[in-house]
Amino acid sequence: PEELWLAQVIRDWQPDIIHTMGLDPSGHLYLRVRNRFGLEGIGKWVLQLRGGSDLTLTRFDPEQRPALAAALQACDQLISDNEVNYGYASELGMSEGRVAALGPVPGTGGVDVEDLSTSWESPPSGRRIILWPKAYDSPWSKALPVFEALKMVWDQIEPCEIYMLVMTVPGTRMWYRALPEKIKRHCHVEERIPRQKLMDLMEQARVMLGPSLVDGIPNSMLEAMAAGAFPIVSPLDTISRVVKHEENVLFARNLYPHEIAEALVRAMTDDDLVDRVAERNLALVREIADRSKIRSRVVNYYESLAGND
Repeated sequence: PEELWLAQVIRDWQPDIIHTMGLDPSGHLYLRVRNRFGLEGIGKWVLQLRGGSDLTLTRFDPEQRPALAAALQACDQLISDNEVNYGYASELGMSEGRVAALGPVPGTGGVDVEDLSTSWESPPSGRRIILWPKAYDSPWSKALPVFEALKMVWDQIEPCEIYMLVMTVPGTRMWYRALPEKIKRHCHVEERIPRQKLMDLMEQARVMLGPSLVDGIPNSMLEAMAAGAFPIVSPLDTISRVVKHEENVLFARNLYPHEIAEALVRAMTDDDLVDRVAERNLALVREIADRSKIRSRVVNYYESLAGND
């Protein structure tokens, strides 16, 4: 019923462009519908990849690889938030001409840089909040090394409050409950929260803690840069092409508690570093992710694509 419904919508609307966000499930669903109902001649297919999760590991899976290759070879245009994905797509048989002329574009379409930056009422070094936006366990990131790091250096980074978001995995909550009471008293655990609440927390945070195993260019890192929060992220290929250790971020590998601990101490105690990096990051995020600049490029791109028969 779902595939029949989608096919009927496409036939009725006759869209110029069909945009799918991510390969799984939307990209794979659309391709099945297109092939089953013979919809190849209706609209140009723009496939937008998720930052890291769509291809980084799945391309090694012999059961998934054929479906990935089929989608990448069938789409008319490919958009990603990082250059590395374009290389993976090429390995899977996608021709270079299908890469959108836009270049990498953040998955959210960019960051509202001015809104976030004008919220600064004082230097970010005066803040005492650590924001951990992805406090969960998945193939893309692990929480236990972060808990271990907090135990190792709590006496060096207090006083502070820690906001742990999207803690939806029961196993992650089990390990959280095992933290010492002196740490848990200063932790605020949430599942999913409204976006505005997240942005409000970002504006109050001194540190955005985001170690990961697989990622694109994290939206949370870009938002932190605009809000003055100091990013602690992992030195993945996708990330290290955009930011530099100690100039824009502190790098810490996700599976190494000592690296996370060292970065936390530095970010929570070195006021001069935090303030210098905040000013540098504001200039960089304006250059690479300002929604007000990206918007016109995207609109022009879609107008050109829709009008190009």
